[in-house]
Amino acid sequence: MLATKMTDHGSNNDIVQASEVTPAHKSTLKALCTQLLISLFGVVLALGIAEVAFRLIAPTTDKAIITDTPKVDYLPESAFRTRDVYHPPTKAPGAFRIIVIGDSFTFGGKVHWDDNFSKRLERLLNLNENQRKVEVLNWGVSGYSSVQEVELLKTAVSDFQPDLIVMQITLNDAELQPYRVTHKYQNEQGKIILQNPLFTYWKSLGYLVSRVLNTMTHKEYIRYHSAAFEDPDSWGHFEGAWSQVSQISTKHSVPLLAVIFPMLSHPFDEKYPFHAVHEKIRNMLDSKGISRVDLFDDFRGRDPNRMQVEPGQDAHPNEIAHRIAADRIYATLVERKFIPPDVIVKKVRFKGLVKPMAVRPPEQPTPPTKTPRTKAQ
Repeated sequence: MLATKMTDHGSNNDIVQASEVTPAHKSTLKALCTQLLISLFGVVLALGIAEVAFRLIAPTTDKAIITDTPKVDYLPESAFRTRDVYHPPTKAPGAFRIIVIGDSFTFGGKVHWDDNFSKRLERLLNLNENQRKVEVLNWGVSGYSSVQEVELLKTAVSDFQPDLIVMQITLNDAELQPYRVTHKYQNEQGKIILQNPLFTYWKSLGYLVSRVLNTMTHKEYIRYHSAAFEDPDSWGHFEGAWSQVSQISTKHSVPLLAVIFPMLSHPFDEKYPFHAVHEKIRNMLDSKGISRVDLFDDFRGRDPNRMQVEPGQDAHPNEIAHRIAADRIYATLVERKFIPPDVIVKKVRFKGLVKPMAVRPPEQPTPPTKTPRTKAQ
């Protein structure tokens, strides 16, 4: 086929053969392909270098997670539902009985049964000599909300003779349905799991994708728990439950202390995303005349990972967090005069005054010296 071109030289048209144009087009196409190949090679090389660098810098991404949770839970023979010893409805004569009601934070899974804050509080309240016995019953049930805990409170005051009720609040207590994993790449604990072989072998890409997904689920987690206290239905159920709690406590003349736990999955500083939720709960409790303590300030400035029973995997409180909670609850009970004077700890040392002491081992009796016998003897 011929390609034609009109010129300005009169009426005569110059006819240019296609064979005269084709070499130029071929040259341009070849240069373009060369540039594309070079660019593609550059991208592949850059990705390869990034992958090698990632594997060298972050070699631990595939290592198994090491947990400090006990493998065996040693329980008393009379253990009741694994978190406490059996307590009959009728308390011992002269005993002071505290019943702690709450959810999984109270239950204390993945720590020894006597490391949860209820039993630590019980140990604190039984340190004196010649004092009355103090019983602290752990009635924590994993997954319970404030609405369900009202029923436990009714049973406690009617059948178990409590002298004091402690009710623990977690920031999922207002939910109408338990929080469930919503992303297909999350496991039951909320951890991002990428099962596509592409992410298995292309580790830097897998890391990038998991970071994006983690950011998405992190924001979703914050939105969910904040929305539960903003939605009229869920907040109405939560506030209504605490109205019943206040009425029951007043009717049976049983003192009550509400304990607010922070979420242990976020930094304990000004960036903590649930300050407004804490304030709303505090104001609601104050309006109903319910004594309360917010534990956030006791965790302020601490590393959240050091408070979690399985850092990065399970944000329930570990032994350290339970101890912090027990100490604050004890101090609040003393301050509010909720406990008898004889159970207030008499022997206290502050951290700055605790010094190591050299203790001599007990002296052993000197063995008797044997008198050598003579031939005459």
